[in-house]
Amino acid sequence: MGKGDRLVAWSKTPVRPDWLERDIWRQMPEEMTIREIEVSVSIPGFRARAITLVTTLLDARLFAKTSFAELHRRRWPAELFPRDMKISTGMDVVKCKTPDVVIKELTLYLIAYNLIRSLMFPAAQAHGVAPVSPNAISIADAKQTLRRNCLPLRAEQICAAIPSS
Repeated sequence: MGKGDRLVAWSKTPVRPDWLERDIWRQMPEEMTIREIEVSVSIPGFRARAITLVTTLLDARLFAKTSFAELHRRRWPAELFPRDMKISTGMDVVKCKTPDVVIKELTLYLIAYNLIRSLMFPAAQAHGVAPVSPNAISIADAKQTLRRNCLPLRAEQICAAIPSS
């Protein structure tokens, strides 16, 4: 299989963990073969690190070791985006009290975030400062730029700039 890529037999522990339901525990096999893949993952802006991935995809010819490293690297932004969205929109503190209204508030935050994101990249392109990826634009920087450049405008100027339908 190659260096840092091996098959390992995992045995079911004799005692069921508290977090695992009894029915699921009973259905688990006594032993299963898994594949341990040691890869080095480099994420821009972070130090490269060695990690061990575990999978039940055992065939090294069908599922290359490098593919797992790439999938793990591509997963990283999915962890950063929710944090960015929460902080940049103020969604880290939900003000509503009932579940129905909390869902509405979160939906509005998502709509606002997506609207802002949909405008940021075309605006950066129009001003010749667009990065390679739309996700490379900081929403916090975009908000600062809007505040610095747009707040001095009067409401009439803003309304006049919006095309009528």
